[in-house]
Amino acid sequence: MDTQRRGKTFSVWIGLVTIFVIALATPASALAGDVALPPDAPGYALYLPVVRSDGEATNASWARLFPVDLAVASPLLMENVVNAAAADGSWTTGYAVATAEIYSVLTGATAITDLFDPAALLTVGADAACYGPTLHYRNHPDDGGSGAGQLPRGDLGIWQEVDSTGDACAAAQINARLNGAEQQSQASLLLMAALIRAADDAGLPLPTTGGVLDVTAAINAVGIPHVTFTLATISYDAVTGTWTYYAEFTYLDPGDGSSHAMVVSLEYTPDATSPTTAYEGVMHYRANDEQMWGNCPGGGGGSATKPVTHNGTLAFVRLGADELRIQQRAGAFCGHDVDARTAGIVDPTKNWGDNYASFTANFNPTTMAGDYAYAWQAGVHDRATRVLNLGINNFAPLDGEAYFGYGARVQDDADGVFVAQGMYCNWAAPGAASSLQPYAQRQFVTFNSTTGHFETPTGGSDLRYAPTNSCQYDGDGAFWYDRNLNGVEDETPDDLIVTPGAVNPLDLMEAIDSNGDGMATIAEKIASRGYNAPVAP
Repeated sequence: MDTQRRGKTFSVWIGLVTIFVIALATPASALAGDVALPPDAPGYALYLPVVRSDGEATNASWARLFPVDLAVASPLLMENVVNAAAADGSWTTGYAVATAEIYSVLTGATAITDLFDPAALLTVGADAACYGPTLHYRNHPDDGGSGAGQLPRGDLGIWQEVDSTGDACAAAQINARLNGAEQQSQASLLLMAALIRAADDAGLPLPTTGGVLDVTAAINAVGIPHVTFTLATISYDAVTGTWTYYAEFTYLDPGDGSSHAMVVSLEYTPDATSPTTAYEGVMHYRANDEQMWGNCPGGGGGSATKPVTHNGTLAFVRLGADELRIQQRAGAFCGHDVDARTAGIVDPTKNWGDNYASFTANFNPTTMAGDYAYAWQAGVHDRATRVLNLGINNFAPLDGEAYFGYGARVQDDADGVFVAQGMYCNWAAPGAASSLQPYAQRQFVTFNSTTGHFETPTGGSDLRYAPTNSCQYDGDGAFWYDRNLNGVEDETPDDLIVTPGAVNPLDLMEAIDSNGDGMATIAEKIASRGYNAPVAP
């Protein structure tokens, strides 16, 4: 069963937590106490516990075992939360919420059964409504000015400035696309934290001097619904200082009865003296699934299915209090029980079929300021990736600028970091050309804490084009396309004509030659606006 899921709304109300540290090197059990909820608490997305009341000492003790400040989240995902410090509710980043949830499982403040959903490992990203809508057309000029049809979902880039959610389209799209990566990584990190918690609750000492601890019975005793563990271990290499967490399990989907073999592992090497701000590692997860469609061998259609394995890795390195570098890669690879890694990282040159995505970020986890690159490719035979580059400023309220275009295929890009190279304004209509146009879309967004939405100021977007090879249409012909997406042929010529001098002109960001080599590129234009392509860990 291939699954697309929206982000989970957590209704778990978590009490205040006091962490007692018996020894700095190894944390002891945490005790949770009940508190009265704020009067308006049910109206907020989440009640965050105070899980770090003992300050840096508590963080450092856990950080010697686990990456307590690591998560994957869209930098433009904001949550309205209640906690002890802000009982009236306040906006915080989705990243802060994600790390608080992981920390609360690690310390025992929240049961893993309240937060862990194994189906998250089967989740893939989706598109916002404002991005790539289906579009009816007639008499397309790239097809000799005849015929009629419909452009498929996902092929039009940012078509509307504002999404149906109320967010600027760039914010809505990065949130929707990253939903899959967020859920995959969050479920995996929660489970790895739960292995430590299960060992502690069972009174099993961690192998702090080296060796392997079997926690299979302990994690099974937790009673995660629909999950049976066949192997779960915690190991420590005293020479390298590396902790390794590993779990093999079977998930039985209660909805359709399908069985999914899954594996999650985490290698984590903290700095011996500064574990909260200096660490590195890699997490891997894979899950067997069945698809009714796609590029992998198998029947497909009807009751026949195509076996695939969802593979993902999250590589990370912390370079100080203000910089974390991460890269998550994920895709559906053909066959079951496929380990699609090379040198520990998911490799798109292996036998992948569908829904590959790569997300790279260099950022400050506290402010989210930094540079982000997200690319996705629907199928192995596509000629390009779709790319969203995003720069977030160190500013309150949170703001930044996003750029959309097309880039290299994932199997042709070794480091997994993608920057938009141009636009295919006609991706799939008859007569579509194979050459990029020297354009990209741009949208500046800023968070409005009153409305809870990311908004675009006047003049903050460069989005308008025509769905033709040249990205323009001069009105010479009978071409009609449903510009306003209402399904009715009610557009005026001024609605349809898109040229630099039109009433509603071509409005895309154009390539420039900033380095004087005689070749104008979109990458140079994006860089000129302050964006620095992130570096993979």
